[in-house]
Amino acid sequence: MRTTTLTLCLCLWSCNSAPRGVDSYVLREHMAVDLSESSARSLEVLLGKGHVLVVSGERLSCDAYVDITANSEASAKELAQGMQLTPEEDMSGVLRVSLQHDEVTALDSAHAFFRFTVPPSMELSILSGQADVTLHNYSGKVRVRTGSGRIRVDMSGDGEADLVNQSGSTELTGSYGDAKIHSSDGAIIAELPQTENQGMVRLNMTSDSGQIILRATEHDNLEMTFETDRGRMQTDLPLRLTEMPSDNGRQLQFTGGMGNQSGAIEVQVDSESGDFRVIRRPVQERAKAGQTRGSSAQQRDQLSLKLGHQPFAGLGTK
Repeated sequence: MRTTTLTLCLCLWSCNSAPRGVDSYVLREHMAVDLSESSARSLEVLLGKGHVLVVSGERLSCDAYVDITANSEASAKELAQGMQLTPEEDMSGVLRVSLQHDEVTALDSAHAFFRFTVPPSMELSILSGQADVTLHNYSGKVRVRTGSGRIRVDMSGDGEADLVNQSGSTELTGSYGDAKIHSSDGAIIAELPQTENQGMVRLNMTSDSGQIILRATEHDNLEMTFETDRGRMQTDLPLRLTEMPSDNGRQLQFTGGMGNQSGAIEVQVDSESGDFRVIRRPVQERAKAGQTRGSSAQQRDQLSLKLGHQPFAGLGTK
C-alpha cells in the first residue's frame, strides 16, 4: 500500500464568540494533508458533518479546518489530540480521505470544512451523513451521496454527475454530459446546459415526494418524459406533451418536448408525489453561463465567502 505523507498544522484557538451551547467550547484545528505524490486514479471523501468544497485544478490538494465542540477547553484539546485527517490509498488506485479518531464517538463533536482541488481526470466520490457539498467549475466525473446536507454542483465541459440526497436540496448548473439526481423528499433544481452538443446530454431526475424544478430556455431542443402517481406539472415554456401508457407502473406518463427535437437533450423525470415545474431561465443568466469560468485562488476564496466558508477566507495558495 502506498503511504501518503500527512502534515498537521494545529492552529488552536477559542471560538467562544460563536458558542454551540450554553456551556460549550469550540476549538479549531487546521489540517493540511500532502497529496502531491499520490498516483491514485480516483478520490473518495468521507465526512460525517460539515462542508466539502471542490474545484478543478491541475494538482490534487486538500485543506481542512475542523471545529471540535466540548464542554471545556481541556476536553476540546483532549479530543483534538486524537483527531486526524487520514489519506489511505489502496492497491486499486482509490485514495480515501477521511476524518478519524481513536474513539469513533468523538467524531460526533467534530464539524469539518474540507476544500479539495481535483484534476478532471480523477474520478471523485463524496460520501456523507449530514455534510453540505459544493463543486465549482468541475469537469470530471463525480458521485455524491449524503443524508441531509445541501448539494450544489456547478459543472463544466462534458463532466458526469451522479447525485443522491435523501432529504436535503440538490442543485445542478453549468454544462455537463450525463447527470442523474435522486432525492427522497428534498428539492431538486437543475438547469439545462447551454452547449452546442445538446444531443450528447442526458438528464435523469427522480424523487419520492420532493419538488423538481427544471430551468431551460425557449432555444433548447428538449425530449422529455415525465412519470408520476400524484404529482402535478407546471411549465412556463411551450412544451408539447402527450399522455401515454406508463412503462414502469406509474399512474401517469407524459412524453414530448420542445424545439425541433433534432439532437435534443434527453430529460427523464420520475416523481411519486412531488410536483414538477419547468421555469424559464433568464436570458442574462444564459449569456453569463457562456463566459469563461476562472479557477484562480482569489475566485475560490470569493466563492468560499459567498458560501459562508469563514474558515477558508484567508487560505490562498501555498
